[in-house]
Amino acid sequence: MILASIVVFPILLATIWFFAQAQPRTDHAVALARYNTAIAIIAIAAVVPCTLYARAAAGRGEVDAAWPVLAVFGSVLAVEIVLVAGIAVRFIVFREAKRR
Repeated sequence: MILASIVVFPILLATIWFFAQAQPRTDHAVALARYNTAIAIIAIAAVVPCTLYARAAAGRGEVDAAWPVLAVFGSVLAVEIVLVAGIAVRFIVFREAKRR
């Protein structure tokens, strides 16, 4: 768990930093702000099913007390996946057309 924390949490911080800092140059600032807000809400909402699944899966058996830890790691990975996908789509949708 310590090794997983050493690997996963810095990746999460880097993903959040890149999502916040790397904004494409566009004339559609309002649409970009709405998109960023929607992606942040989706990333936060992805935590709920991960937590519920971890509790249901680990709640029966030998790892009964470990479900909060599993929920945290699953939620972190879900947030990372949503943010990376959001970054990729954001740069595809909001890229500025090359002017000649």
